[in-house]
Amino acid sequence: MNSRKSLTAILYSNQERVLGAQKVLFDKISSIECSEMIQEPLQPSQFCVKKPCCGFKFHLPGSVLGTYETINNDKKFLLLGMINFIKNDVIVVTDVTSYNNWIRTTVL
Repeated sequence: MNSRKSLTAILYSNQERVLGAQKVLFDKISSIECSEMIQEPLQPSQFCVKKPCCGFKFHLPGSVLGTYETINNDKKFLLLGMINFIKNDVIVVTDVTSYNNWIRTTVL
């Protein structure tokens, strides 16, 4: 993921029980800086982004982050990660692309 990238967060609203999408600009944090900020080690399959100052409403772990890409002249949502937790204004995300081989051999 680039250091600054527009991602789309797909999340559930606790109050309305609906699925919604929201484009948000995230700033990636280095693994070392992230570990210091959340005061615990980061797993190799995780990355961190700073929690946006406004306009981002996070309700449940498991919300997904991704981006829209044009593939074969069709706009598709490309899943990049699932939110694990938020701590000290840092969003810790599991990088689902690190599981590509497992997904291809196990799920497909």
